[in-house]
Amino acid sequence: MQVRMQEVFDAGAKAVSPGQWIWDGVHPLPQGHELIARQWLEEVSGRWKGG
Repeated sequence: MQVRMQEVFDAGAKAVSPGQWIWDGVHPLPQGHELIARQWLEEVSGRWKGG
């Protein structure tokens, strides 16, 4: 299973500064990890429901 993250971070960077999510351009801050977790949960729960 592959969960695409780039689109999630692109949308987040448009909403607020990219520095809000990733502190050095590579490593996520806690709120960046939350973006990853929420996207993963959405993808996985959709597959469990047959989506």
